[in-house]
Amino acid sequence: SLDTLNNNNYPLMILATSESSRYDNPSFTSFGEQFLLKPNAGSIASFSTTRLVFSSPNFTLNQTTYNTIFNKANGQYKTIGEVFKEVKNLNANDQNNRNFTLLGDPALTLNFPELVVNAVHPDTLQNSSVNTITGQIEDDNGVLQSWFTGNLIVLIQGSKDTISTLANDGGSPFVFYDRRKVIFYDTIPILNGLFNYNINLNTLPIHITGNAKINYYAFNGNVDASGCNDSIYINDLLTSMVDYSTTAINATIFPNPSSNNVTVSLTDFSNDNYSFNLYNNMGQVILENKMITTPTFTFSVQNFTDGIYYYSLTNESNQYQAGKLIVQH
Repeated sequence: SLDTLNNNNYPLMILATSESSRYDNPSFTSFGEQFLLKPNAGSIASFSTTRLVFSSPNFTLNQTTYNTIFNKANGQYKTIGEVFKEVKNLNANDQNNRNFTLLGDPALTLNFPELVVNAVHPDTLQNSSVNTITGQIEDDNGVLQSWFTGNLIVLIQGSKDTISTLANDGGSPFVFYDRRKVIFYDTIPILNGLFNYNINLNTLPIHITGNAKINYYAFNGNVDASGCNDSIYINDLLTSMVDYSTTAINATIFPNPSSNNVTVSLTDFSNDNYSFNLYNNMGQVILENKMITTPTFTFSVQNFTDGIYYYSLTNESNQYQAGKLIVQH
């Protein structure tokens, strides 16, 4: 709940729920206002709504926001006021647009990564050999930043999954895409702007063949850098032995974030045996091949270190689900 929120980094919230920031009611403090006003937590600002809004134009406005906020003007990122003005003007003919407002300092610029992570990848990652990837931290002109020493987070996601909403409101299902399979996660040291790491597909918790995306985020306490590559192909020969179905297991893991007990609930439980694995952010196994033979399974994270953990769930029908679990005490 908002009362227990204790985040140290303040995000920009984009709230498209109707009346989420109806600030002109003196007898009621809206959700968006509470987020912004919460001491030492909450958000730094929000693009949010003051009246009734509708999902289709909301979707368009959200897309316009994402397409605008990361673009620079004269080599500099725009302030959130400039972004909001541009987004509103690009949707000026839509009356729905009038019910969105900016709560926060319009002169504020978000804390974007200043530098670029540039990695050299093979076109295809093979499990017949260890894959070595090298790279460096650069500025926008491609110049090595040899003064940068810090850490690099590497996250590799599998191919896009097609996901459809349930259309509980009676409308048509909404189809979207997400990379839900976490294949690899590690933290790599950066020395004098340079880094390298190895990937051995045979040791990974999930085996796929197909397109993948590698995400990078580097930090040294003062300056950040980011990068990605979504044209990597993984050729994992183990998939010929384990032919995973394209249908994911319908399971829910909750509460997430969690501080005590976590429950894995299998919505479409069958008589198959299910195997659950949990990994920390260094790729180390925390729970290995925990067998689930009932519709629900509970385990404790009370003694876990706070952070992000990654799980994989498979069954005898070669279905799977993978995702992340946040532990926060």
